[in-house]
Amino acid sequence: MQFLFLLLVISLFAFAKADYVTTPACVEVDSDIVVGFENVGNAQDNDWVALYPADAIGEDGAPGIPALRTLNWVYSCGSRSGCDEPSETGPVLFQHPQFWLNDDGSDKNWVAVLARWTGTGPPYTIIHKSAPFRVSVDCSPPAEVTTSHPTDNPTHSPTDQPTDQPTDQPTNKPTPQLLGAVATKSEFGFKEEIEISYNVENARAGDWIGLYDENFSLEIGERAGDALFWVWSCGNTDSAPNCGTRSAGTVTLNGDRHDWEMKWPPLPGNYKAVILRDSSRSSWEIVDVSPVFKVASPTEIDAESLSLVRRDLETLITNNITLGAKFLRLGFHDCTGGCDGCVDLDEIKNRGLESPIAALTPLVDKYNALLSRADIWAMATLVGADVQQPSGFRVDFRFDSWGRRNCEDIYKDVGCFNADGEEVGCSEDRGPAHFIPGIDIHTHDLFEFFSDEFQFSQREGVAIMGAHTVGQLARENSGVGGPHGWLLENRRLDNEYYIELVGGTSVNSPLNDLINDAPNWVRHFESNSDLPDFDDHHIWLGTPEGNDGRLIIMLNVDIAIVRDLNDSNMEPGGEVTCAFVERDFIDDPVCPHVPGALEHAARYRFNNREWLLDFDATLRKMVRNGYDMTSNSCKVGNGVCQLRWNR
Repeated sequence: MQFLFLLLVISLFAFAKADYVTTPACVEVDSDIVVGFENVGNAQDNDWVALYPADAIGEDGAPGIPALRTLNWVYSCGSRSGCDEPSETGPVLFQHPQFWLNDDGSDKNWVAVLARWTGTGPPYTIIHKSAPFRVSVDCSPPAEVTTSHPTDNPTHSPTDQPTDQPTDQPTNKPTPQLLGAVATKSEFGFKEEIEISYNVENARAGDWIGLYDENFSLEIGERAGDALFWVWSCGNTDSAPNCGTRSAGTVTLNGDRHDWEMKWPPLPGNYKAVILRDSSRSSWEIVDVSPVFKVASPTEIDAESLSLVRRDLETLITNNITLGAKFLRLGFHDCTGGCDGCVDLDEIKNRGLESPIAALTPLVDKYNALLSRADIWAMATLVGADVQQPSGFRVDFRFDSWGRRNCEDIYKDVGCFNADGEEVGCSEDRGPAHFIPGIDIHTHDLFEFFSDEFQFSQREGVAIMGAHTVGQLARENSGVGGPHGWLLENRRLDNEYYIELVGGTSVNSPLNDLINDAPNWVRHFESNSDLPDFDDHHIWLGTPEGNDGRLIIMLNVDIAIVRDLNDSNMEPGGEVTCAFVERDFIDDPVCPHVPGALEHAARYRFNNREWLLDFDATLRKMVRNGYDMTSNSCKVGNGVCQLRWNR
């Protein structure tokens, strides 16, 4: 029917008189409208057609069209992006332009205008305008009224018999019209547009429809704060309402047409739609509240969905930059043994992790229908690295996998046990015990751990140790004090860690230069007599050139990636009996270098780009530990793969 109507209107326009604008005589509120025009010999490529209330504009040839009162507009070729050449004739189609009526709900007169953009903004020049047309709820012609005439002869007597029984069917009554708001479905898919139908008594201009969590306090007649998503009753979100009075209709909530930031889509969960009245700018009167409806959990995750979580993580770290390094540490401790969103905070090596866990808990709760806690911890690990990169070359640290399981799910049938074999329950802070290397580990054992636990190559093991570029050490958490951390620039993720471990002038420098031209690290005894939970430690101190003598530290585990620490040169308590470099004033022999690993560190020392690329790939491999990622679980072009627990 609409197609036939369109053909009819176009046919009428084809025989129209030149130099004028035509419209149907009546258009229903929610209908499309076709506007015809002819402007032969006078057309320009910046002519446009718009819809206005009839009382908003002046006469043909006069300026004065206001800039903001147009309901909808297109260039004369039917596009809003411009015309390649002037259009002398139309029609143009406006789809659901969302007309409004008079404030009392009566029909309103509108006009279509052919206008010209002069390049200087409003007021615009009116070329032609249509005769006023009527916008109505119902454009059907009134029913014909017939007058009945009496028969020639009146009936002489009543019918023979009265009706013995009532009729089979009751008298038809008008169906009562639903008042209020209601979602068009009880459940919407994740990222699906949400349609809300409404019908309001005593509607006013400025009424709007908002989406709220089901737990938000919503009582009719009370006042509500900001909605998660909203539209005016006519379906748009223009900064100033221009809907007039809308007593009924259907609006769509989606990611389009918003003039302020609303983070579409709503997360999986239960919601209510609310009709509100624009009575103030800080809170709004609740007119009606819909029944609860559901947004379902996704069956698969794409990069767009993950960007919601990533954006919140970036904000979290931006507001507290120390969280970046803490998230990196949490990711390593969680993914040792398989990423399961749980660590045992009673284990001394996990001290200090309560801070990043607490920081992430609100996001875990917010996104629990989208991602597991283990997924969010893994993403926080990657984002923690990403936001600390300096300007210049950067990598994405892209979160490319999901489906990690929390320990309470993985071990629900067997339970979680601490290092002493005691069942501790399974939760974010009481996970199963896993081996974490100590700071006095031998070189061979360190690379063997990386290989057995994460399937890291030697190169990947050297790359992952560069995480120590950021962060610092607290004695109360580790028994080692390092107020400046491993490096003075401890909030910048770059290759400075390797600069402090490798000498030479290029990656092709002689081996002796790579070893002995490195900064000198001095062995130091750290007493922990005031910390009964920690043993004394042997660490390494350095004073980088040009840094005013401020001390930085390295642990034996750091030295072990470039010097071969083993039973012959490191005592059980961590005291090393060899020197880091050869110096005239040092009697001890130089620790032997680690073949292969020193060369990898040298490449990173002279090429920050190479290290960042390797560190990105290795870190993403680490946060998939315990899972398989096969091609069958990856959608082509999706870029995000679902994981399967493999232990």
